[in-house]
Amino acid sequence: MKNLLLFSVLAVIFFASCGEDDDVQQQQQEELLTVPVKSTLTTTTTNPGLTPLQALLHPFLPSESSDKSQQDENTITTVFEYEGRLITNKTETIGSQVINYTYYYRDEEAGLLDSIRGTQNGAFYSVQTYSYNEQGKISEIKIYNQDRELTHAESFFSYNGDYPVQVQTSDYNSEGEAVTMTGTVEFENGNFVALDLYTEDYYGVPYVFHSEVQYDDKNNPVINIRTVKSPMENKNNMLNYTTVVSFMGYDYQTLFTGNYTYNEEDFPITSHLVTILPTSTTISDGTYEYEKK
Repeated sequence: MKNLLLFSVLAVIFFASCGEDDDVQQQQQEELLTVPVKSTLTTTTTNPGLTPLQALLHPFLPSESSDKSQQDENTITTVFEYEGRLITNKTETIGSQVINYTYYYRDEEAGLLDSIRGTQNGAFYSVQTYSYNEQGKISEIKIYNQDRELTHAESFFSYNGDYPVQVQTSDYNSEGEAVTMTGTVEFENGNFVALDLYTEDYYGVPYVFHSEVQYDDKNNPVINIRTVKSPMENKNNMLNYTTVVSFMGYDYQTLFTGNYTYNEEDFPITSHLVTILPTSTTISDGTYEYEKK
């Protein structure tokens, strides 16, 4: 089983970062609001030769595993499609690869997603499904993808009021083996600011994940997209994001910084994002276009 844990952890954090509050939906249903229609992100990664698991274990790998410096660059162009402000499609183009995500709803009026289905150049890419609690908040997300080693991931959320306080993530491989982590989430001012996950049995040893996030006071580009409020909502934009993984006596740290310029409505129009791992550095420069819907 390779690269299991980081998949669901990142899915918990980043797959669920859009959607406005249900009360805001009702109050502003007739008002035209700003939503993103296109974004472009050009990313350069220096020395990206190791997989996440190899990067985690890199102090224990033979020196030849990371002795060649290399550089990868790609540009992702994302186009959003809507019915009103209800998102219906998202298309990502990376070179010759086109990934299309279609959004299916069980209740369009309430913005309750049933699934997001992805295709890559017309072939199966991924499926994301949603379940809800009695308050209409997302209680479970399942992700199925085309990876032959990691077949799917599950995340479960328990709430106290509007925001989740507990989370459980599980990653499954093609043989049905799973790595499961449980933990807690903290929120401030509509943003998650800390996430802690833990398992006693990651390849037979304990594994601890801790993250802390700081934000600006501006608008997240996707804040006005009409869909159910997501478990790990970000109302604002990440300025600093630090994760520390403790595993086999080693602390594996990731540092993220974000810098932005904004339009007159305080939405980002450019971004400069830097992610530093022990084995690689990734720099991403983005642009964002908006319309009123």
